[in-house]
Parts: sequence; C-alpha cells; structure tokens
Amino acid sequence: MTNDKPFDCVDMKHQAAEKVQAHLAGMSRDEKIAYFHARTQALRALQQQLIQAQELQQSAQTSARRTDSRAPRTPSPAVVPHSDSPRP
Repeated sequence: MTNDKPFDCVDMKHQAAEKVQAHLAGMSRDEKIAYFHARTQALRALQQQLIQAQELQQSAQTSARRTDSRAPRTPSPAVVPHSDSPRP
C-alpha cells in the first residue's frame, strides 16, 4: 500500500514514540519518572508562554480598537423608511 499523503499523523506519532522509547532504554524507574516530570514542566512553561503571548496580542488589538474608536467619525446619514414599509 502506497501512501501519497504529504503528512501522515500516525507515522509521525509512531516515530516520536520510537524516539522516546530509545531515549528511555536503560533508565531506571526513578530516572523515567524524573524524565517525564521534567518534560511535563517544560511543556507547562511553554504553554504558559504561549498563553501570555496570546493575551498580549489580544490586549494590543483591543488597545488599537479603542484608539480607532476615539477618532472623529463622520455622522451617519439619517435612515429614511421606504414608502412601502408599514408605519406604526
């Protein structure tokens, strides 16, 4: 069976699992626990950085909108109902 897909998620997951397994080979139980603890802490730190960057970007966008909303606006023309529209 040939795979013509440009990206194969299952294959990527298998390759990553093989790398982790090779890295953990020969480690004691305590070393494996320490490894996963360190990797988890690194992931949490990265997630926090991404959240902060996203919040900063949203804050900048909100600030830009506030600045735009303070600019003078041209008055909108009065809305005139169509002659066929029912009147209250």
